[in-house]
Amino acid sequence: MSQTNHTLFKHRHWVKFFYSIGLLMLTFNSYCAQAKHIDHIIAVVEDSVILESELNKRYDMIRHKLEANAKPMPPSSVLKRQILERLIIESLQHQLAARNGMVISDKMIDQSVSHIAGQNGMSVPEFRSELNRQGMDFAEFQEEIRNQLLLDQLRNIEVARKVKVTDQEIDNYLKMRGGSVLTQNHLYRVGHILLPVSEEDSPSKLQLTEKKAQRLVKQLREGASFKDMARMYSKASTAARGGDLGWRKAQDLPSICSSMVPQLEIGDIPEPIANSSGYHILKLLDRKGDSIEGLKQTHVRHILIKTNEVMGDNPSKKKILALVNELENGAEFEVLAKAHSEDKGSALRGGDLGWVSPGMLLPDFERKMNQLDIDEIGDPVKTNYGWHIIQVLDRRESHDTIAMEKAAARSEISKGKMEEETRLWLQRLRDEAYVELRM
Repeated sequence: MSQTNHTLFKHRHWVKFFYSIGLLMLTFNSYCAQAKHIDHIIAVVEDSVILESELNKRYDMIRHKLEANAKPMPPSSVLKRQILERLIIESLQHQLAARNGMVISDKMIDQSVSHIAGQNGMSVPEFRSELNRQGMDFAEFQEEIRNQLLLDQLRNIEVARKVKVTDQEIDNYLKMRGGSVLTQNHLYRVGHILLPVSEEDSPSKLQLTEKKAQRLVKQLREGASFKDMARMYSKASTAARGGDLGWRKAQDLPSICSSMVPQLEIGDIPEPIANSSGYHILKLLDRKGDSIEGLKQTHVRHILIKTNEVMGDNPSKKKILALVNELENGAEFEVLAKAHSEDKGSALRGGDLGWVSPGMLLPDFERKMNQLDIDEIGDPVKTNYGWHIIQVLDRRESHDTIAMEKAAARSEISKGKMEEETRLWLQRLRDEAYVELRM
């Protein structure tokens, strides 16, 4: 090979080499650029993972909510740790729901959205437009509803069946409150104007503030707009929204007016109330819950076949299905209940449980009962006691005050127990799970 050709060969060799290196660098730089956008796994939770994007999305949502409500913002590191723990708990619940084959249908979501829209005084299209106006994606909102319904359903299955309320607890609850619990559910919408005072104010200044409060009350009673006056004169945090405290129970209202408000009629403006923070002007804008709904009761009967701890579930299930077959072939419910039901108390009455109020029966039994039409016999349902065949005989709305009081007390006690049992259940779920943090 000539010297010239040899030199040319070496030159081409180095050109190819540097060209290859250039391509390699371009590929590496491109990879690095893409790597910046890779979503990192920040936690492994059993068979699932939590991504950094999920944490950031939830963080931004909570931050915006806190800012919108003018609430103090905790340090971002603290808030993110709290959010991550919440995401871990949610992931564990979702995985448990999936193992149990639980699914939330589109129909259930549509019903929930319609209910929420109605509570806000809107149709579904109007509600959707309002969400879009606030920058919220409707599809994401529906997914949030699906998520909440799923978690609620799971907690009902895992927790509600463990919650029991005794008659003694109901009696003690009613005695402790010294009277009706029904009126505790009334809601009041109150307008509030604050004219502040301080300890440093002179007597003459205090007198001027008092006269100003009386003058405003007079103007309001003569027809002045409460919202306009609140925006103009009130120094309370609610001034920007016209002094509206929103819908609250009497016990959740400021202490200065919690006992007075239930005595007012809609539109009433009492005399100014003075305390250490200033003079308060109130107006009852609206109220609801005055007409107490009757207690919805169900007349129901059942046949119970208990499960056998030694033999397992199959024999009792087989027996209950055989009884269902007899009913379908024309057998009398009452006759079968007397002959086969293992709830000895009701078996003598042909399985009749009488009129029952909400919360009196096991949650799984009550859920199934509530789904049935009058005279309908449902598919067998399993509870802690065994397998049941349920038939609804009738429904009514009772106005028995004592029964209504007891039902309201049962609901309040059950709610408190549910919260505590849910907390303990979620803690056990978290403690027993495999979780690897990678933050």
